[in-house]
Amino acid sequence: LNVEALDEDKADFETYFEKVIDTSLSFEPTPRECVAIALPGTTLIPQLVGEYCIKLGLSNIRLIKKIERAALRLGQLVKDYDEQVIRQAVPSLALFGWIIYDPTRAPSMEFLTKGRWDLLRHREKEIPPAEAAWSALLNAYGFSHVDEFDSVLFNGMHDGYFDPKLLQTYATAIDARAK
Repeated sequence: LNVEALDEDKADFETYFEKVIDTSLSFEPTPRECVAIALPGTTLIPQLVGEYCIKLGLSNIRLIKKIERAALRLGQLVKDYDEQVIRQAVPSLALFGWIIYDPTRAPSMEFLTKGRWDLLRHREKEIPPAEAAWSALLNAYGFSHVDEFDSVLFNGMHDGYFDPKLLQTYATAIDARAK
C-alpha cells in the first residue's frame, strides 16, 4: 500500500483500518537496500547506477531499474568509446530518470536549467523549502549545470531511445578529452 497516494481516501482508510487489517507492517527499505535488490550486477554500469541512485536517495526499485535499462542501452551505443563517456553520462541519467519518473518528488528540468541560478542570483528572496532542499542535494551530488550532452541524454531518457548520431558527436569529444 502506498499511503501517500491515498489523498482524500486516507480518512476512510484510517477509519476502517482496524476493522479490516489484522496485521500491519511497514516496509521502508533504504536507498542502499533498494539498489542491492534492483542491481545485483557487478559490472560498471549497474555499479555506477547504484552509486548515483543512492546519492539521490532513490528507494523506488522500479525507478532504479528504469534508470539501469536506459544506462545499459546507452552503454551499448557508446561501447567503442572511452569508459569516461559512460562515467559522465550515468549521473545525469540517474538524475533525469528521477525527474521524469518521479516528478512529484524530484526537481523539474526547468529548475535544473533556470531555477537554481535564480536562487543564486536572488539570495535576498525567501527560497521555498523544496527548492532549497533540491539545490543542496544537487550540490552534494556534484551536478552543476545542464550541458548539451545532458540535453541529449535527457531527451533519450524521456523518449525511450537515444539519438545515435548526436551521441556519437558528444561521445567522440569526451573520448578525445579522456585520451
